[in-house]
Amino acid sequence: MGTTFPDDVESVLLAAGWHAGREVDTSPWRSQLAAEGVKMHEAADRFLAEFGNLTFDYRGVGLEVAPFNFDPARGIADLPRLVEWGEHLGVDLCPIGMIEPPVHHLAMDADGDCYFISSWAGRYGPWPEAVVKWIRGINYVEIPEEPEWGP
Repeated sequence: MGTTFPDDVESVLLAAGWHAGREVDTSPWRSQLAAEGVKMHEAADRFLAEFGNLTFDYRGVGLEVAPFNFDPARGIADLPRLVEWGEHLGVDLCPIGMIEPPVHHLAMDADGDCYFISSWAGRYGPWPEAVVKWIRGINYVEIPEEPEWGP
């Protein structure tokens, strides 16, 4: 994708196994999500091709970041919540990973904006900026409205 990151973020990405030009086969995720009725849009596919299967669990001086990963399959059991939030927000959300523990979805809309999805939701912004926020432990902007959950 040719994206550049600040030095501190790039060093964490490199330690996790990322490198410029990294390509991961996204077809297994695409198939798993399709079997659950969720289509992986192009933005999520491009993101996961570069960052898929990376896991982050680290601490730095004055820094505490919740462990997170870029594996959309880990949250398949909770996809209805993600789909409902997407409908509520009027966007097509695709899972791109998880923050654990507890379990919270990381998701991306078709425009490349990233979200935190749980019983509440937050917006991180476009994915290059979101990656920086996740690694630096910068929180999302909370979305105040909650959807009406199904029966």
